[in-house]
Amino acid sequence: LEAGLRVDRRDLTTRRPERIVGEFTVREERFQFTTPAASLGAIWDPGAHLTLRADASVTRRAPAANERASRGVHNGIYEEGYDISRPPGAPGLMPETAWNTALTATWHDNPRLNGEVTLYQTLFNGFIYQTLIEPVLTVRGRFPSYRFQQTDASFRGFDAAATYLLAPRWQLGAKAAVVVMRDRTRQDYLILAPADRLEASLRHDLRLPAAGRFSGAYAQVSGLGVRRQTRTPRTV
Repeated sequence: LEAGLRVDRRDLTTRRPERIVGEFTVREERFQFTTPAASLGAIWDPGAHLTLRADASVTRRAPAANERASRGVHNGIYEEGYDISRPPGAPGLMPETAWNTALTATWHDNPRLNGEVTLYQTLFNGFIYQTLIEPVLTVRGRFPSYRFQQTDASFRGFDAAATYLLAPRWQLGAKAAVVVMRDRTRQDYLILAPADRLEASLRHDLRLPAAGRFSGAYAQVSGLGVRRQTRTPRTV
């Protein structure tokens, strides 16, 4: 059994230029956030080759400066902060809160087959994410554009990995990852969610001279399959 507790304090001051009636001014804002986090985990070994683990946690994350106040091109894309486009008088970007639960089963220390499966769920209050907006045209060109938004969301999925010893020094491996990301406010899928993935590999451990400088050398061939993402929002 293990537990943890952490408290972070952020004092953030932003300054950004604004143009009002043809004149440039600098708008300064100060934000102060206290964000606690707590976790609890338990491990049980029902047998010599099986380990079960359960984890639960709650975390809060204060918004970063670029998520609040960015406005411009960076690394080839245009980013616009949440506070830039909010209506007058509306509250600015607030910390996001995540409630995490995970269950993991590990099959280990077997002569041939070993693996691990994790099921997880994360519920967000005030999830901070980027959504597409109309491309921005500047003197430097036309850029894909994103705006930071905030909503309640849920992530549900699983990760799985397994290895199988085919013969001495020959090992087959596989990994899979699936996550379903939902916007709980709009009752729709979230944009820019990762697609389902499946990876398979074949590994051969090389036999090297015992007196050599190198050890643990191997040759591996792997392939990765990514499913076309169909869990997309109806509107952006």
